[in-house]
Order: sequence, then structure tokens, then C-alpha cells
Amino acid sequence: MKCSNAYGLSFTFLDNGSIRCIDMDPIRISLKPASLFSYAGSNIYLRKNKPSRGFIPLLGPRSNSSFCTDDNQFIAKGEWEGIGYECSLRISEKSCSWRWNIALLNHSKEPVELDLILVQDVGLKSITSGLINEYYVSQYLERRI
Repeated sequence: MKCSNAYGLSFTFLDNGSIRCIDMDPIRISLKPASLFSYAGSNIYLRKNKPSRGFIPLLGPRSNSSFCTDDNQFIAKGEWEGIGYECSLRISEKSCSWRWNIALLNHSKEPVELDLILVQDVGLKSITSGLINEYYVSQYLERRI
């Protein structure tokens, strides 16, 4: 599964819902590409703080999600401990940027305290080059919440 725009920004996903890599031709934004046999370096976690503690990844094989692409966006849907969620990735058609949209719905009868945690590996290297020295990784990306 792949989502991309005219500027060369692309997200490639594995069939299990993990982010394989993020590229901005000719630069790979991800530190290293994920495989079906490795744990992905990028994910979004839904964390419950009250009434009990716990968390779940929204992407990848350890999530409760089903995955699809529609209209050049990636969508993960699922439910966890009475919380329904829909997580979608949209790549801008006007710039080299992307946005995660996450909708949560509490199906339980009790109030819950939740937060979201984004984990993103950053490598900034040439797509065609080999492995990168992880101790020499530049992280000069603008992030807006």
C-alpha cells in the first residue's frame, strides 16, 4: 500500500499495517525500512490512563486494526477496550507535509482518560544509499501538533 503526492513525498505500508518507509524523493525520511519480520520504528499509540492503565499500537500487526487505502489516504480502524478508533494519514497535495487524523469514540459507560503518542524514526539519508550510522542522524524536521 502506498500514498504519495506530486512533490515526491510517499508513505509505503506493509500488508500488516506497519509503515515500511517514508520517502521524499531523493531522501528517505525513515531511518530504516521495516519488514514483515522486524518491528517498525514508527507508530501511533493509544494510551489509557484512567480508570486503568494500558496502551495499544494503532498501526501494525500488534494492533486491533483493519487497514485499507482510499483516495490516496491510509486508514486504520479498530476497537480496543470499548474505545472505537479511526486513524487516517493524509498527504498534502499542496506541500511536502502530512497529517494524521484520529477519531476516538467511547463505547463504554464510564469516562476514560486517553492520550496519543506518535513515535517516528528519522534518518534523512539518500534512498539509494546503504545503511546509515545511527549515531550520525540529523533531526531537523518541523513538527506541528
